[in-house]
Amino acid sequence: MTATPTTPAADDSGSPREDRQPAGADFALPSMDLAALRWFDPAGRAVQRLHASEQCDVIVVGWEAGQQSSYHDHGVSESVVIVVEGRITAESEGATRVLGPAEVLVTPRGAHHRMRNDGPERAVTFHVYAPPMSGGVSAPYRDHTTPSD
Repeated sequence: MTATPTTPAADDSGSPREDRQPAGADFALPSMDLAALRWFDPAGRAVQRLHASEQCDVIVVGWEAGQQSSYHDHGVSESVVIVVEGRITAESEGATRVLGPAEVLVTPRGAHHRMRNDGPERAVTFHVYAPPMSGGVSAPYRDHTTPSD
């Protein structure tokens, strides 16, 4: 019969896992009410930076009906996007997917994609980019020409 350990296994640091801080424990993002951060701009997507660090960028985007991003990539950054409200259509490398509230889209680094709000109502998305993007909120993407159909 094989014994079952009763204490957490040590990793290669020699410290039991329960005695170590979890990865990212030094990343403290205060609790935020995303509904209170809703902001929209009829001239274009409303991008707000919530957090910036050496590890990641966190933004929230307000989309009026009909607004869209250009076809772009994020360089070396990967992204995770969560739809907070409304519906967003995402296109990447010829595939199209419609996402609703609480649905998640993961975009690997270098993947060309675009997002748009095809619905009649506003949409809000929450984005995390790691490593952080260069260029800041005013120019968060390296833009690419829209691919021919």
